Amino acid sequence: MKERFLSHRPACRNFNSVKTRGMSLAEVVVASGIAALMLVSIAQAFAAYENAQSRQSPAIKAQLLSEEGIEVLHLVRNTGWNVLSSIPAGTKKYFYFSGTTWSVTTTPEIIDGVFYRSFTMASASRNSSFNIVSSGGMVDPQTLLATVSVSYPIYGATSSVSYSDYFFNY
Repeated sequence: MKERFLSHRPACRNFNSVKTRGMSLAEVVVASGIAALMLVSIAQAFAAYENAQSRQSPAIKAQLLSEEGIEVLHLVRNTGWNVLSSIPAGTKKYFYFSGTTWSVTTTPEIIDGVFYRSFTMASASRNSSFNIVSSGGMVDPQTLLATVSVSYPIYGATSSVSYSDYFFNY
């Protein structure tokens, strides 16, 4: 009887090993499916990132160009207050870089063939406490409000970014 029990034992081992191999194949198929889903998800996430970056890149450059415009106005003001104070309020002006110095011009400035940068000057008013106010008060000839705007085309529309800053004659 012991012999009979031992003779069936190897058959059970073979049966278990076949069953184990079948489960490994199923696990490989499931793991491959999960890996494929993960790769597709990563590819879609990367495509969405690229799309978002392509939309944000011009906006970021426009913001930087607007900030640069404010800095250019500081440089122009430092060459002489009359350059800024002689610009009529609301008149659109542009920047020109000669290679060494910045100046103000009436010729539109186009950067990289895409970005249009301009600026306007406006008078600033102060109240009796000498604080700048948006309405009322008295016009301060020693203070100007500059607004630099950069516009650019994106997906069939035009977008723009503007920065404003006060300039003082000191």
